[in-house]
Formats: sequence, C-alpha cells, structure tokens
Amino acid sequence: MNTSIYDDADNDRNLSSASEAELHLILAEEARHFRSVILRSGYLPVPLASAEKVPSEHDWPIKARARAGQTEWIDPITARDWNTGILCAGLYAVDVDVDDPSAADEVTAALLDTLGPSPAKRVRGHTSPRYLALYRAEGEPRKQKVGKVDGYKVEILGLGQQCMVHGIHPDLGVVEWITPEGRSDDGLARVPRETLPLIKAVQIAEFLSRCRTIFGIGDDEPKTTDPEPWAPHGRERSDYTDNDVADIVAHLPADTGYDDWVAVLSAIYRATGGSARGRDLAHEYSRKSPAYRHRSVDEKWLAFRHGGALRHDFGHLLTRVREAEPAYLTPSFRAKLSSARREHASASAGVPADQVIMDADF
Repeated sequence: MNTSIYDDADNDRNLSSASEAELHLILAEEARHFRSVILRSGYLPVPLASAEKVPSEHDWPIKARARAGQTEWIDPITARDWNTGILCAGLYAVDVDVDDPSAADEVTAALLDTLGPSPAKRVRGHTSPRYLALYRAEGEPRKQKVGKVDGYKVEILGLGQQCMVHGIHPDLGVVEWITPEGRSDDGLARVPRETLPLIKAVQIAEFLSRCRTIFGIGDDEPKTTDPEPWAPHGRERSDYTDNDVADIVAHLPADTGYDDWVAVLSAIYRATGGSARGRDLAHEYSRKSPAYRHRSVDEKWLAFRHGGALRHDFGHLLTRVREAEPAYLTPSFRAKLSSARREHASASAGVPADQVIMDADF
C-alpha cells in the first residue's frame, strides 16, 4: 500500500493547509483504499467513528459479515467514519493493556511461550508497553479477559467484537502496526489473514492462566464474558468543547420549523450543560430565523432547566451541520488530527534508545 497520508511529506503539508472539503476527500480516499486492501486480505472491515474506536453504523456485525467476498470497498465514507476496525469473529485479538514494564515483559514472555509471535502487532507509540497481537482462531470463540483494572489487564477480543486497525485513536494518536515489513500506520494491509498463526483454545487457556499468575489473580475469576454492547448513535460525548458548539452554531442553517428549532436548542443545552454561554448560542442560532423572539428563547431555555424534555445532544448538532456541510469538522477534531500527525512525524524521526519499547520477537 503506497497511499498513506502519514508517510508522505507532500501530503502532510497539503493536509495541514487543506480546506475541510479537501481534508475529507484525502482521508476518505485513504480509508477507502485501506478497507479495499484488507478486504482482499481476508479481513472484514468495520467503519468506526472518526478519531474514535466505536462503530459508526447500526448492526455493524451483520453488515461486516455481508461484505465477505468483496474485493473493493463500495460503501460511502463520510466525515464521521474515517477510522477502520475489523470484525474479530474467527480471530484472537490479544489486547495487552499492561502499563507496568516488568509485568508487561512477563505477559509478553507468556504470550510468546504459549501462542508464539504474531506477524501483526498494533502498538501504542514508541514508549508504551501496551499492544494488540492478532491470531486466527478455531471456530468463533467469545471474548475472554483477565484483570479488571485499566493498565493491568489482558483481553482476548472475539465473537461480537471489533478492534481498531487504522486511523486516529482517541488516546493513541495514529494507529501503527509492527509487521515483518516494518512499522507503519497501514501495516495490517500487508499481513493476509490466512498468514496469521492458527491458535487452539487450549493455548489461549494456558496463556490466560499464566497471566492470572502474573497478576496474582485466582482461577475463580470469570474466564469468559459476553460480548460488550456497541455504542449506539447519540451517546454522550466528552471530546468536544463549547468552542466546538459555537463553531457548529455559526455553520448551522436556519431552522425549518418549530420542532427543528426545539431539537437544536435542546442539543445546545445538553452540549453546554445549560450554561450562560449555551443560552447565548441558542439566541445566536435562533436569530437566523425571521420568527426569532428573544423571549421565546429564554422561556424555552428555562423550561429545559426545570425538567423540559432534552431528547437531543451534541451528536444531533453534528448531524444537522453535516447535512448542510458534509465535510464539516469541529475545531477540536482538526486540532486532534494535526496533533496526532505531528506526534507521528516526530516519532518517525527517532526516539531516544532508552525510551523505545523493543520490538524483538514480534
């Protein structure tokens, strides 16, 4: 694959100064190319929300399976779903979320002893010991987990799960893979699914048993869990600011009627926590309509404060603005994208040797 926007200096400069429409076209084409390649490599892509790790479509497990046999990604890609995951059914996605370097080394030793090296390892920057390693499974096993504390647990993602494989992770920045060909953001595209080692259930059981010993956890801890529910549209978000809300309000067209007006005002109220600035933004939006009345806005705002129905949130604002401007991006997202790219470029330029997590044996 040779179209990675993160590895091309010219594209990097163009992206920094690109308009929102140009940025959407660049990232959409990158996602389309990557998804097409991994389809041909035997994986089942799952569209994820941009700069997030949750599926962006309803019934995503069913839709992912329906793409089996496709050789090109044919579904539209919007500004909301540039990130990409893969369906974990039939795979063991071993997610090592261990921050303590000593414990991480022990877990890695146990993994290599029981499962062997994986040709596809997703890593978190150059200094974090956390990683995810992919293997093939016999059948379609469910998710398994050891440990309950973030930074001190191991999860085996499986049936009913997906894992992020390409794009910008909300915590990690640009997702990278270590493969036999080196380290890159699109590395999984170079590792066909059939080349992943085939692992038996007994090997996974032995690995998890070793992890329990490392973590000091008894064998009475539940070894298997049901698939976690995927996040639906309209969930509460924490990755936006009041400035994002203000920017959206500035781009929103006038309402199309009373119901539309109330929906937007309730979304502004929830997104800003009913703050004074939120009320000012509600007035700013309402002034776009010839039916604007200052008192009507204040009365509606007061009704929300005293228990009026709040059926919409920040997600509704994004939906509305993107109906008018499909390539719209919030200021926070653009900043996150630029930051992730700068960190990626800096890391690629070199990291002090004593700060680099060694990639040997993977």
